[in-house]
Amino acid sequence: MTDWIDRAQEVEERAREVSLRSVQRLATALSQPRTSPICEACPDPIEPERLAACPGATRCLVCQERHERFVRTHAR
Repeated sequence: MTDWIDRAQEVEERAREVSLRSVQRLATALSQPRTSPICEACPDPIEPERLAACPGATRCLVCQERHERFVRTHAR
């Protein structure tokens, strides 16, 4: 019985660490001046080439590809 409790605690701890790192990356990104809009999924700027091709883009190319793979995988 304690095995699944231990596993749940490990998963929760990892999730907390990931969230903390994301907040730290976002704080760093927001403290630096940017000329391009920031991706909604990560603190990286959206590539100028991507914005030229798709002016309404809200994600960088890497995050957009990841999002599309996720949607294709989970849309079934």
